[in-house]
Amino acid sequence: MYRNNQKRQCLICFNDTNKYPSLYHLLYQPTLCLKCLNQFAIYNCHHYYHGYPLVILYHYNDFFKKILFQYKGQGDYALKDAFLNSFPDLKRKYHKYMIAVIPSSKQDDIKRGFNPNEMIARSFNDNIFTGLFKINDYKQTKQTDRSLVNKIIKIKDGKQLYNQNVLIFDDVITSGNTIMTCAKIIESYQPRSITLLVMASNHLNELFK
Repeated sequence: MYRNNQKRQCLICFNDTNKYPSLYHLLYQPTLCLKCLNQFAIYNCHHYYHGYPLVILYHYNDFFKKILFQYKGQGDYALKDAFLNSFPDLKRKYHKYMIAVIPSSKQDDIKRGFNPNEMIARSFNDNIFTGLFKINDYKQTKQTDRSLVNKIIKIKDGKQLYNQNVLIFDDVITSGNTIMTCAKIIESYQPRSITLLVMASNHLNELFK
């Protein structure tokens, strides 16, 4: 367990975060040691996806996959602070935005005890919109027709989005159907702007061909 004292444990390997000293650790005091931090493959590229600004932070490598599964699949809540160490500027960059988190299934959230996207988003902004929801336990990876997602995701309290700069946040983008469905739903409530922020993808060639 991480404790805020002089000897700080890495959230992933539990070694001292200062075991491998660096200027970065001195300035930002991240929650990961340098060895674990360097296993995240930074991409950090800006695109336009169907007309929306899109930022993808990482390549979806084996390390990211493992840590994301431990966080979401095994309910390791402490790992909410493990993913964005390399991007301390997110708080400054998006402080005037309302963050709309891509929903997970209600059943999964109850089982793990938290909404994974929401908890990560709260590490850089407390202005969170959680009105997007799934009407059943839909998982893209188990669906033959991924376009069915537009029948699964709904919204409540959408009026909160009016005239807001909205940042739609998700952990992984694959086909892009989920995030685009959410963008179209949000757009109907006349926000000032819509930007997309995704932590990782391993489908870059398919997304931007």
